[in-house]
Amino acid sequence: MKRTIMLIIGLIISYSARCQSTDYDFGKNELGIRVAGLGTFYEWEITYHFFQNKYAGIGGSIGWWSAEDTDYDMWEHTFNTNAKDFWARYYIKPSIELCSPEFKKQENGGAFCIKGTCGIKINRKFYSYEYTVNNGKETEHKFTSRFWAPEAQLGLYYFRYEYGIGLGYSYSQLETKLDFDYNNAEFTTKPQHGIFLDIMVKF
Repeated sequence: MKRTIMLIIGLIISYSARCQSTDYDFGKNELGIRVAGLGTFYEWEITYHFFQNKYAGIGGSIGWWSAEDTDYDMWEHTFNTNAKDFWARYYIKPSIELCSPEFKKQENGGAFCIKGTCGIKINRKFYSYEYTVNNGKETEHKFTSRFWAPEAQLGLYYFRYEYGIGLGYSYSQLETKLDFDYNNAEFTTKPQHGIFLDIMVKF
């Protein structure tokens, strides 16, 4: 799946590099709100990217995420009631954004494009525990997450003048989806997939 995303983003870059059309105005600043649901968690974030040209922007986002299964003991403290853990769910995410040339332009000023975003989510580490019993002795196994997680989005966007809305596929390696191998007494993580909705304005 990661290779497919990178291939599509590469095609956007290649096509954009050959497209020198300047038949529409664009804002160099793009501000948006994005919400996403991915497997075991959901997130919302405020995004900003600066576009030196029409097709490539650099920026990032600040956001907040929450796990759906709050009964699973993955937190250092009680997740729902401890204020420290509430703040730990906030993150920053530096990212780059690539946009294809516009297509299916309409007389009312509307047009479509394909956009891809790649970033690194940075937040505080969190923990998960599992217990095994061998010969009547209980052993605790602790999993410590990374403080960073790669993420990517790819979607179809509709713009009308400076306003836009997008819907698409979202990918994340945030380590909230875990399996525990009881034979080897170790944790394994799985990437997560979902959808996102993006609303933005250019200026």
